[in-house]
Amino acid sequence: MRTIPFETHSYYSYQGTLKEPRITHRRETLDVFLCRENLFSYEIEKIGVVPPRHIINHVLKSGEARSYFWEGFEIDEAEYQELCQTLSDKSDGYCVQVPDLAGYKTYQSWWRALVDKIHNNPRFKPITNWSVQNDLIGIPIGPQQWIVRDSHIKHDEAVNVDRLLKPLNDFLRRLETACVADCCGMAAFDLYPENINERLSQDDKLKVIPLLESTIQTLQELPASHQYLKSERLNSTLTRAAMVQVFQHILDVISRG
Repeated sequence: MRTIPFETHSYYSYQGTLKEPRITHRRETLDVFLCRENLFSYEIEKIGVVPPRHIINHVLKSGEARSYFWEGFEIDEAEYQELCQTLSDKSDGYCVQVPDLAGYKTYQSWWRALVDKIHNNPRFKPITNWSVQNDLIGIPIGPQQWIVRDSHIKHDEAVNVDRLLKPLNDFLRRLETACVADCCGMAAFDLYPENINERLSQDDKLKVIPLLESTIQTLQELPASHQYLKSERLNSTLTRAAMVQVFQHILDVISRG
């Protein structure tokens, strides 16, 4: 595995913004270097997919990625396969190649095809990162189960429904166990059945069931034009169908539990 000498340029210090960058010289093996932020850390470490060689080479040839600078180069097929094997071994098989997407010429077209592939068939590549599941697939409601989100949602057409959700605010706060909605949106809510049941006593369930039923009915009775709904409380925009599914799932869990 080749080692990459590179520089990091930083204009920030505790005293404020610097006029000239502070330059740090570093050396890292290719597998570590590519997992840096602003290179391919999201694709490799979070999604677990190694981009095709020509897409990696396009970046490596450029010699820079935001605050990183190096002498441009390319890797050959043998190095690429060694890289893929190393990343797979380090991740216990989580990081893989996706050969059927190798024909896309640009990063943008490859990325769009990868997102569509994951979105349309989430089980083709198990994703362990909670936030990435929310971003690329949908809202996790159990192991390998999601409420699939519309990846082409029309935010400018969304109608605010916070007033309708207000009766559920206290209940929703109890489900913010992964983070808080102000930060992570729907990814903040753990909607696995065991978490929902753990957060509510039997008395709580009896109180929240009619609130959920009323909210679901109200959402379903919105005008047909209200297909996209937004909520500052949830910090999310969803299709009406997806929002109804969220509350119907919670209701079903509580009713069974």
